[in-house]
Amino acid sequence: MKKLDNRTYIILLAVSSIFWFLFNKNIQIHLSVALNALLLVYIKEYNKAIKFVITYLTMVILAGLFANKIALMYIILNMLARSIPLVMVVTCIVVGNSSELMLSLQKTKVPKPIIVMICILIRFFPVLSKENIAIRNGMKARGLFSNWKDFMRNPFLVYECFMVPLIIRCIKLSDELGATAELRGLNADISRSCIYEADFGLNDLFVLVLYGAAMGLIYFRLQV
Repeated sequence: MKKLDNRTYIILLAVSSIFWFLFNKNIQIHLSVALNALLLVYIKEYNKAIKFVITYLTMVILAGLFANKIALMYIILNMLARSIPLVMVVTCIVVGNSSELMLSLQKTKVPKPIIVMICILIRFFPVLSKENIAIRNGMKARGLFSNWKDFMRNPFLVYECFMVPLIIRCIKLSDELGATAELRGLNADISRSCIYEADFGLNDLFVLVLYGAAMGLIYFRLQV
């Protein structure tokens, strides 16, 4: 992975969010997805870049198919597709080291409670996919919803069987993560030391300028 400072990713996320609200044409969203895919390739997250592009194209195609048939499905798919560019930038932060993120935020003088909250969230969300797999395996072991037809026949029951265990597990996980945060001294009044380095260099500045210029070009050239 080609390192960039976490503060760079946060600034990129802010820039991307601002332009995301300003974009009002599909071609602008298409180009922002391509730009963020190049960002993922730059930090050597090739698999994630490919997955995001495929997911985005799939959603766009499905939205086009549902456009004249099911309006609600078109709206849902279109909104999910439009959110892909922001998720791609967030991924740059999530795939990094949480200790480096804490150090970067600490150098930026971000309040300690916010730093703790962000780091716990970054550790929390990847666990959800594992919990979903565990719930699915538990359902299979009990003979529930053994094939996709059962999912289609009883969508509300499937939702209930997934969400109730997931909510209970999330409550337990939040307690465990809170205890871990206390144990590691995340709420200590003094600044924490770190074995990693977080330096904002010329490479970060180059990426910020290039990304901002590209976003501005996409907006102003295609706005008319």
